[in-house]
Amino acid sequence: MNIIDKINDLEDKGLWKTALLTLALSMEQNPDQTKAYRLLFICWHTLIEWGHLNLNEDAESELFEEHLKKITDTILDKYMNDPEVNFYLGYMFSIVSYYYSQNHDLWEKKSGQMLEFAATSEPNNEIFQMVNLGNKNGHNEQYLKYCKLARPKVSALYSGKGQFNLYFRQVLSR
Repeated sequence: MNIIDKINDLEDKGLWKTALLTLALSMEQNPDQTKAYRLLFICWHTLIEWGHLNLNEDAESELFEEHLKKITDTILDKYMNDPEVNFYLGYMFSIVSYYYSQNHDLWEKKSGQMLEFAATSEPNNEIFQMVNLGNKNGHNEQYLKYCKLARPKVSALYSGKGQFNLYFRQVLSR
């Protein structure tokens, strides 16, 4: 079982702390972009859904906040040329910026830049285009066109197991 499959299984079982610690250790031993944005998701999603998630083990929100800041710093330092990493980090910043800094305006602006970078870097990626346009312009004709084009791509890309796939399948099916 690869590490992402293991993390999906832990998420589905509500073992968010174990998923966090397992992926953080794997990231330290063998870092890569996929692990980075998945670790970011675990921290971010757990924090924004705290009290609503099925947490089947004792966990403190401070642990997730600490790792969120650490993985964000790592991403900003090592993976900022990767469009996919920019997409996920930009998306998460755009939803909730206050976990990252007291300077909300800075992070909201940075999220827009990250989403723009992802969309510009991969102009044929309908999902990146849809989210970037939705973040910038709201629901105009071009945005609605990309919603329609992205829908089957979202279903295919996020068809797997785990809360990461479930979350993005739900929020990106517009």
